[in-house]
Amino acid sequence: MLKSNPFEDVLDNFVDAIVITDIDGEIIKWNVGARLIFGYDACEVIGENISIIFCDAKEKDEVYSQIISDGSVRNRVVKMKSKINMDLGGLLSLSVFETGGTTKGIINIIKDITQVLKQAEETKRLNRYFENFIEEAPIGIILVDNNERIIRLNKKQEENSRIKREHALGRSIKSVFKNTYKNENVRRAHEALIRCELKQVSILLDHYLPQFYNEEMTFRLQGCSLGKGMGYAIFCEIEKELYGAKRSIEKTGEELRQSQKYLSALLDASPNIVISVDSKHRILSFNKTAEVLLGLPAEDAYNTVVDRFFPEGEIDALHSAISSPTLWYGTLPILRRDKSSFQIELYSTKIIDDKTKKEIATLLIGKDIEETKQLRHSLIQSQKMSFLGEIMGGLAHQINNPLVGIVNIADVVLKKMDPKSELYNYVKMMWEAGNSCKEIVSRLLRFSRKAEKDAYTVLDVWDVLNSTLDIVTMQTPFKEIRIKRDFNKVLPIKGDLVLLQQAFINILWNAAQAMDGKGTIEIGCSVADGINREVIIAIKDKGKGILEENLPRIFEPFFTTKEADKGIGLGLTLSFWIIKDHNGRIEVDSTPGLGSTFKIFLPITRC
Repeated sequence: MLKSNPFEDVLDNFVDAIVITDIDGEIIKWNVGARLIFGYDACEVIGENISIIFCDAKEKDEVYSQIISDGSVRNRVVKMKSKINMDLGGLLSLSVFETGGTTKGIINIIKDITQVLKQAEETKRLNRYFENFIEEAPIGIILVDNNERIIRLNKKQEENSRIKREHALGRSIKSVFKNTYKNENVRRAHEALIRCELKQVSILLDHYLPQFYNEEMTFRLQGCSLGKGMGYAIFCEIEKELYGAKRSIEKTGEELRQSQKYLSALLDASPNIVISVDSKHRILSFNKTAEVLLGLPAEDAYNTVVDRFFPEGEIDALHSAISSPTLWYGTLPILRRDKSSFQIELYSTKIIDDKTKKEIATLLIGKDIEETKQLRHSLIQSQKMSFLGEIMGGLAHQINNPLVGIVNIADVVLKKMDPKSELYNYVKMMWEAGNSCKEIVSRLLRFSRKAEKDAYTVLDVWDVLNSTLDIVTMQTPFKEIRIKRDFNKVLPIKGDLVLLQQAFINILWNAAQAMDGKGTIEIGCSVADGINREVIIAIKDKGKGILEENLPRIFEPFFTTKEADKGIGLGLTLSFWIIKDHNGRIEVDSTPGLGSTFKIFLPITRC
């Protein structure tokens, strides 16, 4: 029985390929690792030249010349081939061994790095995808590092701001866009994002003159901090239909263009739905906004056809958007997971590889326009109420003078009549009815006039609410009503104490009547989220609620659904005017049978 060679046993225990050749490259030893990597048995290669596993024989000659000259070669990447595969990556190290000072052969140690090279190539491909995505996006993108320097400005932003990127890169964003940073809200939001005090911010700038334009415009800035030390991204989008001009900005980190992680964070930070699809309409990316608005986790959307999110009758329009070789824009309904739908403004654009000029994917960006509809509705309602207020004020003026005459004449007649006279009670009824009408007209006149804002004082919201509750809880309708207070710490406001009390009393009175004088009314105050400096006062009841068709009319003068002896329909109208004169607004959320919530927004004083 032949004993095994210990030296050969050691070589065969190596995972890496070890090939021993003479100085010309003729193979002397071929270990197990070499057989596993290259597919040849030792009997097939012993005596053959090592060129058999090199893709390029010249590269083998070059390596062997270097080993003879230098004595060793370390970690050289070479293209190699196996018995069946012409595309292997090898990390080659060589050294000579000598006997008696004479070179006897060369030890070749080869590590298989094929997968490493493939991963490196894939990383380069992804980086090209990220770069193309940012560059070809249909909205302006600016990337800013944590030191406020601009590190990236894409093609669309060059068009939006009319500034070349070479004039902006490396410079402070505040110095490049000086006009924008003159705005107090922008400066405050900027500092909050730098300190990571806010994750997202949205600012609407009206009557703004951009630095590189000659005309005035309106646009929105939106931003999102990606965390401490990661910098931020700004998105600028101009939209002329609603605002005249719109910029939307978001902030991400300086390593964004080199990392898939940063790209994902950038997409998730967008306030719009962002979906990319391949040539077969299969979903490649699905951002957080899409998850929230459509009610579907990204993992359930990947590799499914995007058609699933659109009604059957809109599929042709969707296909036209995806197949369009240029930027496509339109309005379409989109489906949530529960099959309910809402309208979006859809943008579609191609992502092109700069080197190959081939399409990589199609980018779909959807903007929820429900908010736009709500803003338009609020504007119409506000204009309507202002118009009605002016009409009522004018009518009250015209009615007041003859009404005062009637009351005064009735008063004179009463004083001259014998109380026992048959007509005395009729004249007294006329006098009382006239006084009642006179009080109503007086209230209309008082609240239709513009408030004397110079006389406003700084008020503590808690004091206003507590004094209001002290007044109403003494009234009969509140004897069986429980008041639940939830007062958070808020900054002071500026206004007229008596008028604000009246506004809150009217709303509380409505709530008590809606609950038939029994139950709990919740009243609380807090500060609005974000950078808008507002106090929110919420009054919530669990009464009958308001029908949807009546909601647009509840603030109209003399509109009421109550019985004739329960109210004349002026309470909420007066509350609306009082809050409006304090530069505030009222929002109502109501469900029939479940109750109503009135939210009053009042600006925090800067004093």
